[in-house]
Amino acid sequence: MKQRAQILARDPVCKVCGRAASAQVDHIKPLAQGGDDSYDNLQGICIPCHATKTASERQPIERASMGSELIRRNTYEVRHNDPRNTTGPGPEH
Repeated sequence: MKQRAQILARDPVCKVCGRAASAQVDHIKPLAQGGDDSYDNLQGICIPCHATKTASERQPIERASMGSELIRRNTYEVRHNDPRNTTGPGPEH
């Protein structure tokens, strides 16, 4: 049995909302954050919860210079207002 089928058999109900049937397999700790494809890092998840979780993981988070307050910045703003960016309009355009 393939790993995806094993995860969905193990987690027939979404591990996030606990209500809907699991239709996809999700990395609990995303690969981009050092996660892996191990059995323990995968979970069954419904499509709406997976979309929400993935979208929230894509939002860049920066630490404010004061305290531990987190600031979420719009991806477009980060990309297009970064003075190091030479591919798109910056603040000077």
